Amino acid sequence: MKGFSKTRIPNMSRNEASGRFYAVARRPGVKYPIYKSLKTDKESVAKLRLAAAIAKIRTAGTGLVQGNITFREGAEIYKSQKFNGARELKELSVKYRARSIKMILDAWGKTADRRLDEFKPQDCISLMEKLRARYSPRRSNGALWALRGVFEIGIESEVIVKNPAAKIKALEVVQNAKKLPEDERFYMMIQKLGRHKRLANALAFVRTLALTGHRPASIRKLLPEHVDLHKRVIHWPPIKHKSDSNIIPMSDELYEVMADLMKNHKGTGPLIPLKDPRQALKTASRLAGIEPPITPGALRHFWSSRAMETNIPVHVIAAMRGDRDGGKTLLKTYSHLRDAHVREMVAKLPGTRQPVADCLPRRSKRQTTARA
Repeated sequence: MKGFSKTRIPNMSRNEASGRFYAVARRPGVKYPIYKSLKTDKESVAKLRLAAAIAKIRTAGTGLVQGNITFREGAEIYKSQKFNGARELKELSVKYRARSIKMILDAWGKTADRRLDEFKPQDCISLMEKLRARYSPRRSNGALWALRGVFEIGIESEVIVKNPAAKIKALEVVQNAKKLPEDERFYMMIQKLGRHKRLANALAFVRTLALTGHRPASIRKLLPEHVDLHKRVIHWPPIKHKSDSNIIPMSDELYEVMADLMKNHKGTGPLIPLKDPRQALKTASRLAGIEPPITPGALRHFWSSRAMETNIPVHVIAAMRGDRDGGKTLLKTYSHLRDAHVREMVAKLPGTRQPVADCLPRRSKRQTTARA
């Protein structure tokens, strides 16, 4: 549209004269896209208002204000959203939303064709009881988030006032204990990978992950400009926390790995151009005779466990891993130490064979007289 310029955010344009941001979306039955002002010239604020504005554009003029939107229609709008507030949804998140919506629609059947204002809290409770009987807590929780999201669209479109699924509590998800490799198996895997030149990238990935405990996505996006060999630090590219990079010093062995990668690197791509880390670890596990295969998450856990076994403070380990919670996630999820270390620590516990007298504090031989 003349007078508007596109922004880097989908469905959002900027008025060249006023500088204000506008939501841009199509309305059913209307040939041209509709522009709706977000009433701000700050991009961060505009991001927060974008999803609600798009929902209003798509529902306005279709009788939705009168309460004619069905759950199935709201589910389609929910699946088409590319942003969750100011955060752009990843591809896996979009697929997860679609899968969760399918779970709900399959369980409800024709009930999904009812209007949003006809649903009561008991309807949502009955649905979740049915889904929890079929699926795991993790997947049923995903369906709960999707259920709430669809009704939130109804609230944003002024179709309903309250979310009937708001008071349903999510199930507690128990973290599965990851099977960690013993040191001998891990070193055997490193040796096996070193014998195959075609697996050089897999070897570099495994060593870097085992030496840093960083996120696999960060390792795959590591560029030459992120590594400072002179200062012996790595500026880890932000993945989960997009505010800034995570600067971590290198150990001597990690320095050798990075120096070798920098020396052999050609072009401007990532230092470790690995397409499928899970498949690479599966191949490495097969070569080392490790069953079931090691996953990237287990190898990250492996580093965390080894770091805790060396008595490194938890907050330091959390910072090195790229966590921003001071170690809460580490203590909750990654505190399961390996069997060998647990047995070693148990062997150091005091026994019961020591005489009790030897354990008591010694008394002075000097007699004290009571005061008169």
